[in-house]
Amino acid sequence: MSFIEFKNVCKMYPGSNKNTVDNFTLNIEEKEFIAFVGPSGCGKSTTLRMIAGFEEITGGELYIDGKKVNDVAPRDRGISMVFQNYALYPHMTVEKNIGYGLKNMKMPADQIKQKVDWAIKILGLEEYRYRKPNNYPPA
Repeated sequence: MSFIEFKNVCKMYPGSNKNTVDNFTLNIEEKEFIAFVGPSGCGKSTTLRMIAGFEEITGGELYIDGKKVNDVAPRDRGISMVFQNYALYPHMTVEKNIGYGLKNMKMPADQIKQKVDWAIKILGLEEYRYRKPNNYPPA
């Protein structure tokens, strides 16, 4: 069983006579790394937004961990998405920005710290941990 499975997924925006994503079929295994590459307007972001639940699927089926999620709310999918336009809170440190979603999910503080520590280490952000997003060192 694939972790994420697209079965003939389509997306057509209202007022359009053509699918933005047309008959898309793909299986993504758990822990598999995947990248969507293509020209502007080819449906990369729309596909990611359908996984996250931010775009309605107009045809086909999308499964996450074996469960059909076509009509499941974004908050109930158990996944996250990072936007192209960085959605960072400028008044919070890098550490607080990383942990914000977990705090909103009411995760225990010790688990948040463990996950944030891991993310900061794997992303190589140790020296930026206590900086706010706009406090970059001079070039």
